[in-house]
Amino acid sequence: MKKVKLIGLLFVLFYLLIDNVNATTYYWMGGDGNWNDPSHWSTQFNPRVTAGSIPSLNDDIIVDTLSGNSAYNIHLNGNSRCRNFDVLNKKNGSVSIDNSSGIADTLFIGGSLSLLNGDNSFFWNYDGVIVFNSNSTNNFIKTNHQQFYNDVIFNGSGSWDINTAINWMDEIRLNSAHKLILKNGTLNL
Repeated sequence: MKKVKLIGLLFVLFYLLIDNVNATTYYWMGGDGNWNDPSHWSTQFNPRVTAGSIPSLNDDIIVDTLSGNSAYNIHLNGNSRCRNFDVLNKKNGSVSIDNSSGIADTLFIGGSLSLLNGDNSFFWNYDGVIVFNSNSTNNFIKTNHQQFYNDVIFNGSGSWDINTAINWMDEIRLNSAHKLILKNGTLNL
């Protein structure tokens, strides 16, 4: 019995090690642009040099003071993926996350979401579907009172803590056009 537990523990540790080795941090660069444009992503903090690729579900993304010099939009078009999505701060002007492709857009987040305070300089204008899909515990969602105009699906056996109020259409309730679906795991409100 001890041998089975030891093998199971080693398998879990190996999986976590491989998962972290494959994770890359991508930094947004160049201001206004499309998520699926590799020229807007860098894997270097500073100086930012084009990575030549876009984030995958295993990668963390950061939007920060070096992401653009003035007001800009990051357009999520088609399916966009990341593990953790962090909007840390901005330099000047405003940042808007939106989708403008006119097709069914889905943002897949394999971990946590953390958004800048809603201080009239950051706007979450994305109205596609958001799928949180994780088997890990200790994921969190920190929206800082941003309004959500979309369906949100939680999938996997993981857990998510919601650290700030989530506003759907100015309230924390869902109307007939928007859904919160928990397929597995736990959601702490």
